[in-house]
Amino acid sequence: MKVIASTKQFTLKFSPKLVIPPIALRYLNVRRNDPIRPKIQHMCDNRDRNTLWWRASVKEIHDYKRVVRSWCARRVRTAFRQELKARGFDAEGRSLESNTGGSATPDGIPGNLIGTIHILVEPPCIGEKYATVRQDMKILMDALIDSLVEERQKTQTKQARHHQRLQARYGAGQKPLAKGSR
Repeated sequence: MKVIASTKQFTLKFSPKLVIPPIALRYLNVRRNDPIRPKIQHMCDNRDRNTLWWRASVKEIHDYKRVVRSWCARRVRTAFRQELKARGFDAEGRSLESNTGGSATPDGIPGNLIGTIHILVEPPCIGEKYATVRQDMKILMDALIDSLVEERQKTQTKQARHHQRLQARYGAGQKPLAKGSR
């Protein structure tokens, strides 16, 4: 996973691929005879591949009591969901608007957000007010959206260059010969 942005309170990692969470991997890879393994396997196999898989990790604040860690994680998850909603997506990254006609959200992202996001919660998050948590989450989402738009522009540029090379090689309107038809 690639680090997209980092603030005093959070680090946001993103991968365009769908990554199985570490907790699920614990059961899928290590414990072959664990009775919960079939359920975890079923959940991973049937999870929607056209959505955003995301999680908040409190690994960096493991020295604090459980109530503090769960409180921080809940605040981060709530702020992330609110930021997704403010940008036109539901909690799983699906567009709230009907984007079947090729229209895009106000941020320029057509369709659903797809990939895996991992939000690492840092110790300064514990003492911050919720408004500050929301501001930092907005910064992280701005960086994520910028990264996604930039990546899609690079992909479109590569496709356009490839198309131009094909046209130059085979001429406009002609298609390349299939293998074995020469």
